[in-house]
Amino acid sequence: MKRIIGDGEFSGTGGTSRPSSSKFEKYFEIKRIEDEDSLKKSFNLRHKVYCEELGYEPTRESRLEYDEYDSRAVHFAVIHKGSGIFAGTVRLVFENDHQELPFKKHLINFKENVKDINVARLKKRRMCEVSRLAVPSEFRKRKLDDKLKLNFSPEEIGCFPMISIALFYSCLTYCKHYDIGAYSMMEERLARALKISGIESFRVSDF
Repeated sequence: MKRIIGDGEFSGTGGTSRPSSSKFEKYFEIKRIEDEDSLKKSFNLRHKVYCEELGYEPTRESRLEYDEYDSRAVHFAVIHKGSGIFAGTVRLVFENDHQELPFKKHLINFKENVKDINVARLKKRRMCEVSRLAVPSEFRKRKLDDKLKLNFSPEEIGCFPMISIALFYSCLTYCKHYDIGAYSMMEERLARALKISGIESFRVSDF
């Protein structure tokens, strides 16, 4: 079961409200993507995860996964300091007068509900969607990856579950700064992990 959640904020009720442990920052950095080379690395990572590993999208000769929403999105990445490899990426897509947010395509029967939520629950200046969160397999599994010969230490491997949290943290920090409301589509287990980390939200719909 997947869910669509809205208006994630830091509640401080979990074990930590941000992935700021010295261990994580020792091995990883969070970066807003603002140059073309980094954006291509993000698209390449998305292709690897969504097209090659998970099969959610068809593979492309360019090995770059992108769509019509990327031109009006803000992109973030988590980078492994030791190798310079992108360990994860995510984007914030903003709505405009000509195009709705991506998740609303899945809520044809819930449009009235979504409108009510926009007014009553998300009293923000603007709305966006956290989407295309991607973490490659070598940073999802808790064992050394012989294929890439990265030789992760046990301490580094222990930080892997924090990568997705760090990506959400970067998005929600941006939203909080600019008073923007956020939606996201995610697996139930990720919603639980975010709650444990102190990121509260409310459910819009299951699909």
